[in-house]
Amino acid sequence: MHFIPVAISYFLHTISSVRQCFILNQLCFLVQDVAEFSLYFMMASLETSVRG
Repeated sequence: MHFIPVAISYFLHTISSVRQCFILNQLCFLVQDVAEFSLYFMMASLETSVRG
């Protein structure tokens, strides 16, 4: 009868690690988006400063 609590704790641990991984993935996507946006913004401002 010791199997069920072990299985439940393992299941919860798996869920929490998957959730952590998901959150980290979201953070990575967010950082990528911000980096791309700032790079684009810098290029645009450089273009306008060169033109102006």
